[in-house]
Amino acid sequence: MPDIVASAELAHAIATATEQVLARMPIRPRLLTDSQAATYIGQGVSTIRQLRFEDAQRLEHITESLRKHAKRLHGEVTAGALHPEDAARSAGIEFPPLAGPRWLQFGRSVRYDVQDLDRWIDARRAAVMTQQRNDPRGAARRGRKTGEVQP
Repeated sequence: MPDIVASAELAHAIATATEQVLARMPIRPRLLTDSQAATYIGQGVSTIRQLRFEDAQRLEHITESLRKHAKRLHGEVTAGALHPEDAARSAGIEFPPLAGPRWLQFGRSVRYDVQDLDRWIDARRAAVMTQQRNDPRGAARRGRKTGEVQP
């Protein structure tokens, strides 16, 4: 019988400690506003808004192409069930890659998913690494900006 009481006390102590730890942990939001997302990726708010504006124009073009070529996919995009980029890929429509991270729109509010921001950062990092691999000495060292060739 004492083993059962000790087990119950231990279980209660573990549960209490777990609750205390969880209560002290800050809850990190998964969806970020413009300013939070800009801080997260290390850019200014105007930069992230400009990227979204340019991408919105591209996505509008994609959505128009979908309306002409794939009515079912256009309906899913219009209903918000499918991202235009994914729909275009499914329909085989070529489009330029988005300049900025994906965003979600809730009425007039715009939010950025942390996972999408991480993917965008990783994609940019991969692009920079590829450029460096293809151009190991760097454009600035060869004087492309100034027109001079340096050793």
